[in-house]
Formats: sequence, structure tokens, C-alpha cells
Amino acid sequence: MKVSEVGIELIKRFEGFRARRYKGIGHGENWVIGYGHVIRKGENIKEPLTEKEATQLLISDLERWVVPCIQRSVRVPLQQYQIDALASFIYNVGCGAFRRSTLLRKLNSRDYVGAANEFLRWVYYTDNSGRKVKSEGLVRRRAAEKSLFEGAITDFVDKVRENVERSQPTEQKDTESSKNAVMPVLALGGLLLLMSRRKKK
Repeated sequence: MKVSEVGIELIKRFEGFRARRYKGIGHGENWVIGYGHVIRKGENIKEPLTEKEATQLLISDLERWVVPCIQRSVRVPLQQYQIDALASFIYNVGCGAFRRSTLLRKLNSRDYVGAANEFLRWVYYTDNSGRKVKSEGLVRRRAAEKSLFEGAITDFVDKVRENVERSQPTEQKDTESSKNAVMPVLALGGLLLLMSRRKKK
């Protein structure tokens, strides 16, 4: 099991890129850098970070704990687009929260529709004072994750795959194709806005 380019691009769009460490909202005393990478104790990261380095950190996080979380938790078959949607969700809320969630319970009961609807409940974050705050950025992110989980944005999936395949010869083309893949994202209602705007909290 792995997260595809579609899932990686989704996460990057909502996390946004930061070349230098910062204190992320809801992360307590932890420092965050790149595309939402939480810097672990003793981890040495040279700053400023490049986008390529940030992408590698993201992929490493997905392989190190996000994918294993899905493998340990989900007991029903998943399509690739569902893996990608769950990866974005888990990367944002954490493995523990996912494993305690009604979303997972419904999913493991083969209630795929009910599980998809559960994404939309996760639109609050806890600020550094401990207060629950509704985030419009999370509203957009959850709507995109739900749509991907339902397979409702297959045009976007196909576009990303097509551009990635065409971009293999050079790194420069790879970068450009990723950008081009996101811009036409969805001719489906307001999801173009969802996928092209950075997460706001």
C-alpha cells in the first residue's frame, strides 16, 4: 500500500509550504516545517528547506506512520482514491484520532457512505488556549477528502497521473506538471477552489 501522487498533491495543497520552522496551530510546543512535517526531538533539518526536500519529508512521513496506520486500522478493501483521502485525513488529525473515530468504525462496518459523511464532522481544531475553533480551511479540506474518498473527482485523478507520466524525463518537467495537474483540478462545483487554495485556520 502506498499513497499516490494524487494524495500527495492533495496534502501539499492544503498544508502549504513553509521553508522555515514555525509553531503550528494545534501542535502545542512542536515545531512544523515544509508541508506540515512535525519536527521530532533530535531531528536535524537544515533551513531554509527547499520544496523538493519538503516533499521528501512528506513522503517519508506517509511511509513511516500514515500508511502503517491505515494498514493496522482498516479491515475492509480500499480503492486507491480512498487510501489517498484517508492519508490526507490522518496526516492532518493523527493516527490516534483516526483509530478512535466514528469514520473508522463505519468504514470497518462496510458503511462506505456513512464513513464518507464523517469527514465533514472534522472541521474544528484546538487552539493553543485549548478552545475548539471551526476552521474554514478544514471545511474545504474535508469536502475535498470526502469527494476523493467517494471517487467523485476522477478527472483530477486521471489528470495528475497523466502529467506525472509525461514528466518523468526531467525534474523541471515534473515540477511543472504537478502545478498544471492541480490548476484544472475539478470542474465539479466549488472543488476547484478547495484544491487550489491553501488551508486556513
